Amino acid sequence: MTLNQTKAIRLSEHFTLYEFVHSETGERMGINNMPDKTQIKNLTLLCREILEPARMELGEPVKISSGLRCRGLNQAVGGVRNSQHITGCAADIRIRTWRYRKRIFDILAKNPHMDQLLMEHTKKSNVFWVHVSRSDNPRHLIDKDYEAN
Repeated sequence: MTLNQTKAIRLSEHFTLYEFVHSETGERMGINNMPDKTQIKNLTLLCREILEPARMELGEPVKISSGLRCRGLNQAVGGVRNSQHITGCAADIRIRTWRYRKRIFDILAKNPHMDQLLMEHTKKSNVFWVHVSRSDNPRHLIDKDYEAN
């Protein structure tokens, strides 16, 4: 499968595989971030059980800034060693406005499949994003002020 082919693979009504495997860092560094069958299954569940319901309730697009990360890409972007991005169980969502940030966070917090929900930001800059993950045994961990490395 090529990166271009992932544009035609729908994980749910509003999400394609491309959104989860495309990475500017990966392209720049020549990292192959193509998923295996288990990762595609996990991404599909993430979309259908968490992201698609959130998108429908929100009534506007949900843009993914980081989805699947192979181990090499995860290391390149400074992800934690046991990141749920590696298994295809997590996504980071771009934040457009403060109002959007609160709405998407509140919607995701109610989802019964949500394992981890973080309002992440960096210390170096005023950049925020929402990290959400899915699990078969969700812990419902929520942190509204998580400082990423």
